[in-house]
Amino acid sequence: MNNSRGLSFPVILVIGSIVSTVLVTAILLVHVINSNFKPSLRNAERMMQKGRFEEALAFINQIDSNSSDFILLKAEILFLKALQSRKDEKWKNYGNDESDWFRSEEIDSAVVLLKKIAESEKGEKLSKACYYLGQIYGEKGWFYEAERQFQTVLQIDPNNKDAKLALSSLYAKISRFPEAESLLRKTYLEKPGDPDVSKNMAFLYRYYIDLPESAIVWFNRYLNNARPRDLDVNHCRNELEDLLQRYPEYCPLEPQNWRKQGRKFKTRISHQ
Repeated sequence: MNNSRGLSFPVILVIGSIVSTVLVTAILLVHVINSNFKPSLRNAERMMQKGRFEEALAFINQIDSNSSDFILLKAEILFLKALQSRKDEKWKNYGNDESDWFRSEEIDSAVVLLKKIAESEKGEKLSKACYYLGQIYGEKGWFYEAERQFQTVLQIDPNNKDAKLALSSLYAKISRFPEAESLLRKTYLEKPGDPDVSKNMAFLYRYYIDLPESAIVWFNRYLNNARPRDLDVNHCRNELEDLLQRYPEYCPLEPQNWRKQGRKFKTRISHQ
């Protein structure tokens, strides 16, 4: 006589529940993987934000679209990829052509796409296209065209901080220092706690106008409010500490809260 009774019903339920949970988890995992790696604007933008421009461009090139969002994103990726390439080659080819300081296939393609948006769109999308055209023209050394693009952005959106900072930097490059200073001061009054504005003020006084007392004030304000992942923090801290050593009489009266914080990005140690 066979006395084996097999699995009890509760045990079967438990096993079934475990198996179904595993299957559902596997299906969800496959779905997430497919969602994260299939060509889409969202994934292309995600890769761009991570600085993985080759992958972002590979995604975008697999998408068949003529939408303005697609065109703007592709132009942005091309521009950032060109900047990265210039950095990787240590600026060897930058400025070799006096008529066009920043020539590359990516840049030429980006300009074509951005002009297409500028000719067909209005409002926010036109503003974004003009902003990137201004950035590109500034890199090319076409300062008048760059200024015109940034001014168009500000006509559409008078509160666009990025355009104001870009335009003030452009003014500084072409030695229009009073205009750069005036624009930055107005922007600071609008956004007094914004570290980007303080940083640009510090750069203006440190590298262009050469007013160490003012540079110290603005470096201090920037460092007190710097964002956690701002890669300029250590550079600005070094500049401020150097200025304070050379000009101790200009030590700012405002708090120096940044001194309580450690350096956010430690220098990599070579083990060669």
